[in-house]
Amino acid sequence: DGNLTKDINQFWNSETEGWENDIQGMYSYDDNGNLTQLLMQTWNSQAEEWKDLWKDDYFWSEFECFMDINDLNQMPFTIYPNPASNKIIISTDDYYIVKNINIYTTSGRLIETVINKSNVIDLGKLTIGSYLLLIETDKGSYTEKIIKQ
Repeated sequence: DGNLTKDINQFWNSETEGWENDIQGMYSYDDNGNLTQLLMQTWNSQAEEWKDLWKDDYFWSEFECFMDINDLNQMPFTIYPNPASNKIIISTDDYYIVKNINIYTTSGRLIETVINKSNVIDLGKLTIGSYLLLIETDKGSYTEKIIKQ
């Protein structure tokens, strides 16, 4: 199945001109290939055997999503027009106060931060392409993709 099951570290003994055991890791997996245990042992050269040093136990569980995918798409405001040429308008209800808006390239580079003084954002300086808006409100942050044409 391709999983690492044992890892032995040895050192070179120049007096005996040979490799000598130092430490080893023993790996255990469940039926799904998930690591369940790592047992580290050290070599006892007098007894000529491996002695337990420490172990880690790993536990895996199924991911449970408590939010419907449709909930993720419910933004507390509307951005229009999108695609846009020169400006966009951010419309929100009175419950959310927009603090600032960060405009990023799709690769994550910050282009501009707009401190919200109005609901109109000038896109005149942006080149044609896709951008991400990180809209910071008093209730949290939201991300929306816009397209400049």
